[in-house]
Amino acid sequence: MDRAQQALSSATLVAGDPVVASHSFLIQDPTENGVVYMGLDAAGVGPTGVPINRSLTPPWLTGNVLGTITQTIRIGDVLLSAVPGEIYPQIALKVRDTVKGLRGYMTAGLANDQLGYIIAPLEAYPDPVRRTFFNDRGDQIDPIGNDNYAFNVSLTLGERVTCSLLRGADELFGKSGSTAYRDSYDRCAAFANDLVFDHGADVSLPSP
Repeated sequence: MDRAQQALSSATLVAGDPVVASHSFLIQDPTENGVVYMGLDAAGVGPTGVPINRSLTPPWLTGNVLGTITQTIRIGDVLLSAVPGEIYPQIALKVRDTVKGLRGYMTAGLANDQLGYIIAPLEAYPDPVRRTFFNDRGDQIDPIGNDNYAFNVSLTLGERVTCSLLRGADELFGKSGSTAYRDSYDRCAAFANDLVFDHGADVSLPSP
């Protein structure tokens, strides 16, 4: 409270368009680990050991295709990106490097969903085939590997999340109808299926 009062005592109004807006998006990604990961967690016996209050029916889970949510929020000239897990920092940095010139950038992790580690770009992890191994004491015996590949649902989800966040930036900060931010990242062409859903589709469907 003291810090808040101190900040307000010398605060000045920020110039610019006082826009406050939010767009959320349904994205769907074929998963390598997702069905097992989510199925076990829903039963309460998975890697986290506690049940996840999450639907295992379409569009949130259809075969091996997992549905989840990203969200982009604009507060004036500050961009807040909300992501459904613990992202590699390269995702937030890609958004910031693409959507230049704003006053500020914020990222909210574990927002609207909890899908473990979200890896992007794929080459950020030096050894894609390496898995996590522990000895009987629970110590990690592989000095190179880590648990990133054990606690995630898909190795492509991170790129898809990145593209969805760029789409949100287009809609809230770009020119009307522009897809320039998303189009500037060539990997987004692989995720055209997400464009079928308009923003807000995630809240018009049955709750996850």
